[in-house]
Amino acid sequence: MGLVNRISEKSRALDEAIVFAEIIAENGPRAVRNALSLIRENQNISFSASLQMEAELGATLISSGECFHGVSAFLEKKKPEFPDIE
Repeated sequence: MGLVNRISEKSRALDEAIVFAEIIAENGPRAVRNALSLIRENQNISFSASLQMEAELGATLISSGECFHGVSAFLEKKKPEFPDIE
């Protein structure tokens, strides 16, 4: 099901979680916020409502400057630098 992608020793769990969080934090802040919103809301809404929410949040990302910076960096084979875009 893809629910577990890593198992670590108990003594290393926090260190590995921090590394994983740092990888996530390298992504666009708006995209990360939207993903977290979807994860939280999916617990309380139907599958069709979840798909609708995903489409709406995806549309806002596509039209955002954050998306432009991410795609540009990818095409230029550079690490993206996301400005504070609200």
